[in-house]
Amino acid sequence: ANVLVVTNDSLVRAGIFGKDVNVTGNATIDSNFSATADTECLGIDVGGIVIGVNVFVSDLTADNRATVDTTGATITVGSLSVYAGRQEKAGTTNKPNSTTANAVGIGSANAVLAVSVNVAYAENSTVNNAEVLGTGKLTVHGALTVEANGRASAYAVMGSGIVQVSGAKIASNNAFAYVDAEQIASIENANISTNGGAVKVASNFNLPNGNGSCGAVSLIGVNGPDCNGDGEPVNGKGEALEVSLIGIT
Repeated sequence: ANVLVVTNDSLVRAGIFGKDVNVTGNATIDSNFSATADTECLGIDVGGIVIGVNVFVSDLTADNRATVDTTGATITVGSLSVYAGRQEKAGTTNKPNSTTANAVGIGSANAVLAVSVNVAYAENSTVNNAEVLGTGKLTVHGALTVEANGRASAYAVMGSGIVQVSGAKIASNNAFAYVDAEQIASIENANISTNGGAVKVASNFNLPNGNGSCGAVSLIGVNGPDCNGDGEPVNGKGEALEVSLIGIT
């Protein structure tokens, strides 16, 4: 048996946590990250006989937060921006936070005996939150902006080498892809005075803007995940594929 398991449970934080702050200008909190969890096995055969059980698991649970927590503090700023990822903007380096879980198995097309069971499992359970909270006092003389911008994808692929084996049939090929990511932009239980300034709270997730994010995709019989500008999986010729969408948020 071949069992490949990759996990990524990174923790990323940027913020003000219970500290007094007095700034006459702008205060900006940015928490930017890119996280992946990849398993890949190529040519899974030994002496012309493919291994009986092959399991590929990618589990991505990274947690990213941009936070202003006023608990026990007094915070006064000219304006305040809290970003967990940025909206893409031409001419800048701004981009959403991106996370991808890949589980890919590409077998040998020359094996004499085929595998009995193949399983590719990819799950993306990442968190990407922008938040203002706490029981202290927050005074913002200008604009208050809280934004979460992200992309989350999961690909489970059983490649054509495994499916197209000469000399024997395959008992079972299974590909499971799940996206159950959390993305929240919020102001919660906070004592805030904006002095008439504008307030914006926005969460933008997997927007179809040509960024190549496919959500959750399970594929059997192709050699890897790729997407066109509309976020559709494609083959090597750039043609859109019919796929099974098992889970998408």
